[in-house]
Amino acid sequence: MNSISPAKEPAVVRTRLKGADHSAQFRGEGEQPSKSNYLFGNDPKKWVSGAAHYGRVRQAGVYPGIDLVYHGDNSELE
Repeated sequence: MNSISPAKEPAVVRTRLKGADHSAQFRGEGEQPSKSNYLFGNDPKKWVSGAAHYGRVRQAGVYPGIDLVYHGDNSELE
């Protein structure tokens, strides 16, 4: 298993599951006590404040009866 090490630049990972239901919705689970604020530009309408952090992210029903769950374990994404 590969570990995720701190990067100097943000990275984006994209996956596509063959034959999956790509309309399946993501939802956070295990809300954490911390929050983040994202202040993009000078327009307060584009700002996001109090964005929740979660311990897991679930994409329900990617295949019939199968959910996809992402979570961190130390420095690894599982």
